[in-house]
Amino acid sequence: MSELDAIEPLAGDASFRERWRAIKLANKEDLPRRIAAHTETSVDAGSLFDVQVKRIHEYKRQHLSILHVIALYLRAKSGATGLVPRTFIFASSSTR
Repeated sequence: MSELDAIEPLAGDASFRERWRAIKLANKEDLPRRIAAHTETSVDAGSLFDVQVKRIHEYKRQHLSILHVIALYLRAKSGATGLVPRTFIFASSSTR
């Protein structure tokens, strides 16, 4: 967090903000390529990424996240409008 404090004065610099956005976009476009290379799954880089990476366990946050996914799915299936395209990414390392 202290490193973020160090760049706070640059928030008013338009060229810095443009470079920052370009880097974020390049990274966001890289993730779908990596996912496709490892899983043969297509991911829309234009969607909102909702990511959880931690050991899969009976954590309240993980339960709430999957309930949120189900709720959004049911809303979309019922014809709700105004939903933002989302890609949910759950990842975990081996616990062995």
